[in-house]
Amino acid sequence: MAQNKNEPESPVAAELKQIYEADQGDRVGPNAIFGKKDKWAEMRSRDEERRVRVHQLLAEEKVKSADDYYHAAMILQHGTGPQDFLLAHILAGAAAQLGLKKAKWLAAASLDRYLQDVGQPQVFGTQYLSSHEDGSWTQEPFSAALLTDSLRQVYDVPLLAETRQRLKEYQSQESKLEKK
Repeated sequence: MAQNKNEPESPVAAELKQIYEADQGDRVGPNAIFGKKDKWAEMRSRDEERRVRVHQLLAEEKVKSADDYYHAAMILQHGTGPQDFLLAHILAGAAAQLGLKKAKWLAAASLDRYLQDVGQPQVFGTQYLSSHEDGSWTQEPFSAALLTDSLRQVYDVPLLAETRQRLKEYQSQESKLEKK
């Protein structure tokens, strides 16, 4: 289960939470650098430092709680290759098994990212990709028909119609930017 609110946070849990917050801070919020082409190398370097530390904590078997697994999974979800994404999927699955509801979406997203990285179609539709050449958005390759909406709900991912609508919104936003 997730950590009991009455129990003090372990030093490892506190460190993983801080690493997670730094990861998220690079991606969302007022100080985000995600999407800023001139800051991409800086973010990737910080991502690498975070991944190295998460791997150390995993090797030392210090990652133990649902929150720890979730935080570690999110760091690895922002990795650079299939091993990172597969491990993120496993860690998110462990967090979900231990009762952390929000980890279900991360398990789906990391599986999709892993599949795409090894040249297979994603199955949940969590990954939206922008072409750097023309700026268009896609989810392809995507085996949209593989999963039912009821199974999508088990993993807390949007229904297929919602996923398709989100893609249209991304494409529409890109189209508006091109006209400016």
